Amino acid sequence: AELERIVAEGAAAADALQHALQTAGKATITVEGEEVEVSSAMVTVEMGSKKETGVTFHPAVIEPSFGLDRIFYTLLEHAFYVRESDEQRSVLRLPAWLAPYQCCLMALVGSEQADALCADLRASLRRHGLSCRVDDSAAAIGKRYARMDMLGVPFAVTLDPETLRDHAVTVRERDSMAQVRLPLSEAPALLASLCTLPHLEGYQTWADAVRRFAFQPGCTGVPEFF
Repeated sequence: AELERIVAEGAAAADALQHALQTAGKATITVEGEEVEVSSAMVTVEMGSKKETGVTFHPAVIEPSFGLDRIFYTLLEHAFYVRESDEQRSVLRLPAWLAPYQCCLMALVGSEQADALCADLRASLRRHGLSCRVDDSAAAIGKRYARMDMLGVPFAVTLDPETLRDHAVTVRERDSMAQVRLPLSEAPALLASLCTLPHLEGYQTWADAVRRFAFQPGCTGVPEFF
């Protein structure tokens, strides 16, 4: 402790100790709280300089990294899960306002009238600020739904043969797999409100949509991530 004190105080303390040893042949230092007398034969004080070309030290700082790749990977890992009812069906549960595609249009009937309705609906969705894609493949509707679930698309709009007669569509929610039936003309406004940020005016939940329109049950027990 005394040596550390002398080193900390610098040349003045070292000079005082050296002077005492040279003049009196002894000096008093403090060791663990007790005063101890030392002689010049026991202690030698020398002043000099030493050149150090390399010093190893451990910095006491934290360098956080907030690169986009790490944030994106964490988001994907947090949102991914498989359905309890079918382990082969994986889901990317991205919030509707964050998903790259917010809805998908699926036509179950091929005709000029159906194509025109699908095109008009897609244009209306875009006017409401929604990103959407069209799945016009020949796959079964269940496989189309599963494909969109894997891509994180939160809502699917289905045009079926009944749509040509009653101008109503089915909207399916990704996580619960539940569906509501509503007039085609009201679908864009509903989807826009479902994809709005929760703190903004006009936002509504899927439960609100279920209470408002005809409900068709899906599944429950979806884990809460967001």
